[in-house]
Amino acid sequence: MLKTASAQLSDSGIESPMLDARLLLSHYLKIPVEKIIIGDFSLTKAQQNEYQKLIARRKAGEPVAYIIGKKEFYGREFKVTKDTLIPRPDSETIIDAALKYFPRESRVKILDLGVGTGCLLLTLLKEFPHSSGFGVDISAATLIITRENSVNLGLGDRAEFVSGCWGEGLNGKFGLIVSNPPYIRKSDFANLAPEVKNFEPHIALDGGADGVSCYREILPQVARMLAGDGFALIEIGKNQKPDLVEIINKNNLSLVAAHKDLAGIERCLVLKKI
Repeated sequence: MLKTASAQLSDSGIESPMLDARLLLSHYLKIPVEKIIIGDFSLTKAQQNEYQKLIARRKAGEPVAYIIGKKEFYGREFKVTKDTLIPRPDSETIIDAALKYFPRESRVKILDLGVGTGCLLLTLLKEFPHSSGFGVDISAATLIITRENSVNLGLGDRAEFVSGCWGEGLNGKFGLIVSNPPYIRKSDFANLAPEVKNFEPHIALDGGADGVSCYREILPQVARMLAGDGFALIEIGKNQKPDLVEIINKNNLSLVAAHKDLAGIERCLVLKKI
């Protein structure tokens, strides 16, 4: 059954057919994927038919995370829906960077602009157990999922969330500001993988004509709300750092460092107030 499902996914151009087939079967049978790998399972005819429905959805390009309703990020499980961007390993670069600039015992106020599933903010709160956080997202539907993830991770009393456009109307100072804004150029949408452009929310991807329009909105707000000794960790797209330097300098911010992801791409800019 697994080999057949994997072959179907492979024929449909899925890049990791066996892995996806195993994850979907693990989800359907509600057993660990390790049991799938060693063959410790059996399927009735009816179950085979239901499993095939999941395979058909994947063949059509629907991401595994949306089919099973969850995605792992930094070793923790986050609920996802089609209202949320799927957390990606690239974004874990922000968590790694934060751990370089703040001791784990820090008592820092964290702000996440465009909080989405909460993968950044909630992971940081788990890594910094004495800190508190505030997340903003323009999508009320997304914030329902964010709050659920917060409760599931036991962070309901340390995180607050509000619907809004980036930092507009927010007051106060934050020692750590993080953001993974949309940074895909409109002209590049046609070249995105079908499972991204056909399923993930475009509002979380569309960075405007040049890919950096959201940064023009965010960075003035970062400069206003960042504490004097704080850091802002901002995710960027491939080769976007040169386009952002001028925007950074115009907003009385300085570029401290650029951290690379596992693929060697500069993914996280570290900013401070001048």
